[in-house]
Amino acid sequence: MQAEINSDNYTDPAAGKQPFRDYSEDVVANRAIDAGTTAKRQQRMAKHVYPVIGTTPLRALSRRPSLVQSLIASMERAGLEASTVGVVMADVSMVFNAAIDDGLVTKNPCRASSVTLPTAEQDELVPWTAEQVAAVRAALPARFAAMVDCGAGVGLRQGEIFALSPDDVEWLSPEPVVHVRHQVKALKGGMVFDLPKGRKTRAVPLSPARKIALAEHMRLHPPVEVTLPWRRLDGKPTKVRLFFTHTQGRPLERADFNRDSWKPAVRAAGLPVGPYENTMHDLRHYFAAVLLTEGESPKALSRWLGHGSVTTTMKYYAHFMPQSDARMRRIIDEAMEPASEDAEVGPGRSAPARD
Repeated sequence: MQAEINSDNYTDPAAGKQPFRDYSEDVVANRAIDAGTTAKRQQRMAKHVYPVIGTTPLRALSRRPSLVQSLIASMERAGLEASTVGVVMADVSMVFNAAIDDGLVTKNPCRASSVTLPTAEQDELVPWTAEQVAAVRAALPARFAAMVDCGAGVGLRQGEIFALSPDDVEWLSPEPVVHVRHQVKALKGGMVFDLPKGRKTRAVPLSPARKIALAEHMRLHPPVEVTLPWRRLDGKPTKVRLFFTHTQGRPLERADFNRDSWKPAVRAAGLPVGPYENTMHDLRHYFAAVLLTEGESPKALSRWLGHGSVTTTMKYYAHFMPQSDARMRRIIDEAMEPASEDAEVGPGRSAPARD
């Protein structure tokens, strides 16, 4: 105890006796994030964490990383994917970081060298073909067909497409762009408008053909003004004119749209349907694959997709970048070819020896 005091690491033993669940529930509920993320985090904790370590005191967990490793093992035995285990453990680590800040414990056991997470296997994404994109577009109800132009042609996420407004498009600009300003989110008890994922707005160039497609959609299916609360169910009522709505003028809800419109269109296009297979997000993958294959800058693509960094973009899409074995061989041979007497000395070349 005296050593801890001398090193400024002393904590009151009584402070860490609080059960993990009691403390965690307060931390998660008061975290300054959107209500949807809070609800998902609470669900993950209740389902995977509290049954295993919920009654264990914070101090005991902090001093015995093996207890945290047993939590990881229990999730693996339950068949959770490695990526899901990683998300859950990030939540647990967040709780211990808060406990350290509150002076309840001195260590985060999730960071112990003996605590290891399962390795996630990252399968390479296989993008749709242009024919498959066109087939799904043709099979969608006419009022939703232009969604394909927004996903495959602008790279929008599903919630961003649901919230897209004609007011977000620079129609008269010689170089038009789409401003991605909000998304529709489903919370427990209703829907809200919110900022795009990562709370980052962005602008994406709009190609001439996609601009025409959106204009034609707007002519055939006039926009509908929808009012939803902002960010929270009790948030400020916000009005947005939407390209895509329910037939009754209501905003689209993800589960209903996927069941009633998206999955039937995918089946009609001859593609298999599954919980994580051939979803609307595949339009976004197509957008990224086409641009990288044609040599577009990963940095620019990352900005258009709204990723936090180029690293995130390359994690999923690096294999789409053009590869040329023949080009590599030519570049190396040209760089290492000895320079002639009269050749200009440049990178990769050596000046001829002189007496």
